[in-house]
Amino acid sequence: MGFFRSVPKEIEERALLDGATRLQMLRQVVIPVVLPGILTAAIFAFTLSFQGVHLRPDFHQLHGQPHDSGRDQRRDGPAATSISGGR
Repeated sequence: MGFFRSVPKEIEERALLDGATRLQMLRQVVIPVVLPGILTAAIFAFTLSFQGVHLRPDFHQLHGQPHDSGRDQRRDGPAATSISGGR
């Protein structure tokens, strides 16, 4: 991941000079620095995974009726009749 390459080598070297082991350096220095980038990438990937998914089930599918995509665009309901003058 590119996040780990963005951590300056000086920070890692300084942690090693201060007596940290490689595992301590990873846990206490590197991960806190790259965590915002990792979380941003995870949220972005999660959001993109729902790109084609409808979170609300379709009313017609709940009642076993086939969905007619043209029915939503026609104006033949009672509201359209009253607006058009009953024609």
